[in-house]
Amino acid sequence: MNFDEKNTHNHQVIVSSPENFIFIAGTDGYFKYANSAFEKILGYTTDELLSKPLLDLIHPDDHTKTNEGLKKGSTGNQTFNFESRLLHKNGSVFHLLWSVTPLPINEVIYGIGRDITKSNEVDNRLPGSKDKRRPLIDNIPVMAYRANPDWSVGVISNSEPICGYNPDEFLSENVSWFELIHPDDKSSVIKDVSKLLEAPSELIQEYRIIARDGIVHFIRDHKKSFFKDDVFQGIDGVVTDISQQKQ
Repeated sequence: MNFDEKNTHNHQVIVSSPENFIFIAGTDGYFKYANSAFEKILGYTTDELLSKPLLDLIHPDDHTKTNEGLKKGSTGNQTFNFESRLLHKNGSVFHLLWSVTPLPINEVIYGIGRDITKSNEVDNRLPGSKDKRRPLIDNIPVMAYRANPDWSVGVISNSEPICGYNPDEFLSENVSWFELIHPDDKSSVIKDVSKLLEAPSELIQEYRIIARDGIVHFIRDHKKSFFKDDVFQGIDGVVTDISQQKQ
């Protein structure tokens, strides 16, 4: 299987997966396409979905947040991530993490949602669990991250000492890690990272970034790709500042 065939296979698996909610909506918010997950998990038929806007499936308390996410996703060319709750036809609630990407040339929005209901239930059963984990993560003298298949940042910690930008700025898409890579190093970084997309593998890269204050830092980026059922799921990595070693 060559690279193009593998990409096509991965796309087909993702679209048909019952774990991924995938839709295409017009700028008016009405569905133009919804994959089988909406029917299998939420109980709506395709005809029912195509006759209503996405907002009709969203929990009323999340309408404002979802509207903002869709509005951002309908302009520009960036992918936006946000959480919202979907309502089953019987009224039960599902928590989803959405990635929304605009396709301006077709005047549509492409979205993919992942069911995070179980992970939210675990956090709710453990009061303060997120707060208790936070100091441990922040005290580690490295930056840890997870990159999603669409290259958005899913998880990031302790970024400010490395580059001057805090995690919220990455998670809200105000800044991307790729933008920080030194122009002379970008092509080699991309070339090496492409190898991680073909199979689970590990890579250590050393390159330069330009921090918020304009200072150039040398960093070591130790990353691993992970797959599920032969489908690329993302990259986990740890970044350390090695500027002093380079002096």
